[in-house]
Parts: sequence; C-alpha cells; structure tokens
Amino acid sequence: MDACNNLTYGGYSDWILPAKEVLNTMFIHKNEIGGFSSAWYWSSTEFGSSSAWEQEFYNGNQNTSHKGDTDHVRCVRREN
Repeated sequence: MDACNNLTYGGYSDWILPAKEVLNTMFIHKNEIGGFSSAWYWSSTEFGSSSAWEQEFYNGNQNTSHKGDTDHVRCVRREN
C-alpha cells in the first residue's frame, strides 16, 4: 500500500492500491490494459489485521495472504 501511496508517476501523486473488486475488473481486462505478469497482485482490501486479499493474474483466483508476504502491486489513480 505504501508503494502506491508514495508513488509519483506521470506528473501525478494520487496513486492508490486498488480494492479487490477493482483488481478483479483489471484482471478481466488485463489484455487491454497490458503489463501484467502471471503472478499474485495485492489489493487494498484487508482480511483481519494481518492479512489482505490478493489476485492471481494467471487464472483470476482471489485469496488472502499474510501482509508480510511478497507479491506484485499495480497502482491506480484515485477517483475524484
């Protein structure tokens, strides 16, 4: 989450980690969006104090994982 919150890219600094529903929409449209690895990506949707939801960009599975685990992130701009 910090990686997105602290990101300045393309002249913008309003980047966030997407919620699991938004991440799933990104998976559905991954070919149009481009740039994804066939890997797990974090969402901002927490599952208790020590876990959060993630999505696998090979087959679309969603699961929870410990926040200390290492996965990919794909930041999106905050909706205004």
